[in-house]
Amino acid sequence: MLAPALLLLLTLALACSAAAAPLPPARLIGSGDPDVFMYVSFRGETGSDEPTPINNLQSFDSTGALICKDVLNKPASSITMDELRGVAIYPIGSDRYGQLVVANAHKTDSAVLRYSATTSKIAGHRDYMDELLVRNKENPALIHPYSIVFATFNSPIIPRRVFVASQDNSCVLAYNADSGAPMSVGSHWHSLYPNASFDAGMLVPSMSEVGFQNGGLSSPRSMAIGLQRGQLFVVDSAGDCVRGYDIVTGAFLGDVWCGTAPSSPRRDKGTDPVGLVLLHNSSTLVVTLEADNTLIAVDVSQWPVQPAPAPVTLLTGFDHPAGVSLSCDGHFYIANRKDRSIIKSKAPSRAQLFSSSPSTYQAAKVSKLDVFISGLTDEPEQVLLLDSELAGTCMM
Repeated sequence: MLAPALLLLLTLALACSAAAAPLPPARLIGSGDPDVFMYVSFRGETGSDEPTPINNLQSFDSTGALICKDVLNKPASSITMDELRGVAIYPIGSDRYGQLVVANAHKTDSAVLRYSATTSKIAGHRDYMDELLVRNKENPALIHPYSIVFATFNSPIIPRRVFVASQDNSCVLAYNADSGAPMSVGSHWHSLYPNASFDAGMLVPSMSEVGFQNGGLSSPRSMAIGLQRGQLFVVDSAGDCVRGYDIVTGAFLGDVWCGTAPSSPRRDKGTDPVGLVLLHNSSTLVVTLEADNTLIAVDVSQWPVQPAPAPVTLLTGFDHPAGVSLSCDGHFYIANRKDRSIIKSKAPSRAQLFSSSPSTYQAAKVSKLDVFISGLTDEPEQVLLLDSELAGTCMM
């Protein structure tokens, strides 16, 4: 088990890595096309009730105009590209900076696919490179990967990591971001369950292994890294909560927010949280609630030292919101699934949200003026903005 001093150094290194990194000209480096502003993934699911499944990413410019309807070249391997979910960009400092990875959630072909940082000769496309992660006997826990986040530790002895939420196996897995090798199982869980046999790369196990009350997950979706204290925030959709973990040991720090009593998952009566993003220098957590059709904000500036206060509702009137991203000019972009649209909304300041207790912030309702993209031919799942992904974390 890591000594407390080393854990502190790791946390501080993580907190400093994004702030200390230079901000390059984002779109010219990573997109391969200076006009690309946004990538969107879709429900897909060939063979489902969806009449026009999109099993690829689409790219759009800063006005919402479509640039490329099939961004990703098909894999050269036999893998089936279907049900694409989370999308991420290799961060600053990596030899692979600007390369794109995407979660392929197809149940029999669960994988994280890697694509080039620059486009091919066909305008707007990215070239397939390899399977960064694939489910096999050495990596059995990767089942229906949903979200992907990178963690860069500003130390030559600590490898860059990539965290993947494995939805159907109800866990979060950690890998070496360059080699794809599973990292050691979180030391916290080994100390609590010395006789347990955890799958390779297990950072946060499922509730079936350690129990929901002890921090086990039931249905992980989106994730985000809190730069202030080295926390990993995980949306547990069926658990109807956002949970916090130590990014190094996997230790359960507690529930940040719960829509229902946090005693056991409430699969039929919850608010169904899905999307997650941090703003205000990682002091505010913003969550989409698919069942409630709302966007909420939670003050995590003092969490876990102090409990987070009651959430503030930002927006209402969605039609099953899913992924949410924050641009560096301070706007939310939200995938509005059933409406098949992308909503754009200005992010409020911390003073607007939390200057009084309880908050007096007045929620707005989504209107036609908020629609950034409409008429999508499949349900949007996740939104990735190149200005924030390539430039590093936006300290909004």
